[in-house]
Amino acid sequence: MNAQAIAALVGGRVLGDPSTPVTGVSDITNAKAGDVTFAQSGKHAAAAASCPASVVITSEGVPVTGKTLIIVPNPKYAFVKALSALVPAEKFPAGSHPSASVHPSASVGPGSHVGPLACVEEGAVVGAGCVIHAGAKIGRGSAIGDGSVVHRNAVLYSGTRLGKGVIVHSGAVIGADGFGYLQEGKGAVAGSEDAIERYAQSDEPHLKVPHFGNVVLEDGVEIGANTTIDRSTVGSTVVGRGTKIDNLVQIGHNCTIGAHVIIVSMVGIGGSVRIGDHVTIGGNCGISEGVTIGAFSIVGAHTLVYPGKKFEPRSVVWGNPARPAAKFKAQLAALSSLPKALVKIRGLETALQELESRVRGLES
Repeated sequence: MNAQAIAALVGGRVLGDPSTPVTGVSDITNAKAGDVTFAQSGKHAAAAASCPASVVITSEGVPVTGKTLIIVPNPKYAFVKALSALVPAEKFPAGSHPSASVHPSASVGPGSHVGPLACVEEGAVVGAGCVIHAGAKIGRGSAIGDGSVVHRNAVLYSGTRLGKGVIVHSGAVIGADGFGYLQEGKGAVAGSEDAIERYAQSDEPHLKVPHFGNVVLEDGVEIGANTTIDRSTVGSTVVGRGTKIDNLVQIGHNCTIGAHVIIVSMVGIGGSVRIGDHVTIGGNCGISEGVTIGAFSIVGAHTLVYPGKKFEPRSVVWGNPARPAAKFKAQLAALSSLPKALVKIRGLETALQELESRVRGLES
């Protein structure tokens, strides 16, 4: 490609020689001749100008000299688009590996690849141009849309539905039973002696709730490694189109997650949670069952949201328990000043004791 072709790809304009050839992509530190790199702001300008890269993607007014430039509003975003074009995804041969197990009633679309020791069970449908990597399991009656990728050792339980262009990374488990149990004498510890005895003597104190539903991942969803999404009791656990879920996330049964949501690693989401479109959830959050989070909201990292809580659209919450971020920050600031306040209070207490002692002396 050349600079003009990349500019057309990312919606930018060229300053300099549009025919400058581009053979690779790199960050500023590791760039070499023929590479395209990017300078997000003026603080990167000198490094971009002095590096060997041939083309620099940057924004208006960033003073990068001696290079062919591609001017765009958001250089980093444009750079990633260029990266995707210049470093295409690995290609896999169409057809099934001899060691793969594809049930006779299953359907694998044209151009799709089923890797070594992968399993496509009875009645499953794999669309066109899909990649089912080694050791992956596609459960009975599942359906996978065109262009989707299921990585090594990921598992789709029976009835799972994937839209087009979905990516499921290694070790993910989609469609396991939800963690649903009914307790004989629930709340017995705080209840009567009869309830405690009934709970203690029950042959099945934790009665498993059957889960007959499934999981639906809509178009463009990406699921991180070792993430788990539970099937619903009835109906579907749904992840909306374009949503991106990081590694090591747990999503409980009967949840509905909207479109273009971002969920960062180590998040645990209880059953029947409702998350609106374009919500961002930071890492290591705990969201209890029955919570509703409105569209375009932000949940800060390490936040705990208690059962049944409802947040309006565009809420920004943080802390334990979750509360408006501005309030949480003010409380943190107050907490940081507590040691000084304690010193001051102790000084005042000492002064008061001395004053009381003097008053008693005068009275005597």
